[in-house]
Amino acid sequence: MSDSNHLNMNIGVYTLTSPLHDEKAVNAASADFIAEIEEKLGSPVDFRGSDFSDYGNHDLDVIYVRTGGTEGLFKEVFPAMKGTIYLLTSGKSNSLAASLEILSYLGQHARKGEIIHGSTDYITSRLDLLSKVCAARKTLEGQNLGIIGKPSDWLISSDPDKDAVKSALGINLVDVPVDELIQIVKSDEDLSAYMPENAAELSDRMPDAIRRYTEGALRIYCGLKKIIAKYS
Repeated sequence: MSDSNHLNMNIGVYTLTSPLHDEKAVNAASADFIAEIEEKLGSPVDFRGSDFSDYGNHDLDVIYVRTGGTEGLFKEVFPAMKGTIYLLTSGKSNSLAASLEILSYLGQHARKGEIIHGSTDYITSRLDLLSKVCAARKTLEGQNLGIIGKPSDWLISSDPDKDAVKSALGINLVDVPVDELIQIVKSDEDLSAYMPENAAELSDRMPDAIRRYTEGALRIYCGLKKIIAKYS
């Protein structure tokens, strides 16, 4: 898994460790575990330790539950966390049991969580997938997508739930009256500023029968570009 597709991952790893455990022993075991994951990922992780001050700033943030007895520590940092909580465990020092307790706590507070546990091959493949998904979601966050017109009356289940889309993808759906697009397309307004490069040159090379439809399609395209600029 060391190909170039993995080199740009941005994964933050934060730790929960009980003060009752020997810090040196836990650090040694953690170093080997993280090193193995990094080797299989083909990319280093940003190991932040117990400092949660920048939690949420990576493409993917993971909480490494290193030992048992960490449920109380999680409750202290939980209020500042948003989104799905990913719990990484090596299975040692009762870390899995603590992760299960934390997951139950999340469920009681109507929050989503996932325990990433198993072989290092499984863990790295899961981290790889989640980092890509989270990176894509952050790219979409706050973008506006226009919905031009309304579904026909018989399409009673085709009107998207804007709140659900916002919650799942971070995208804002904006209603655009179809009459607004039609008015722009049919007007004498100069839309050359929105015209694709070399569009006029390509249009001149087309047969007359095709050019008429192409020019109409280009005007619709330019009208859409103008609307996008307005609602962005």
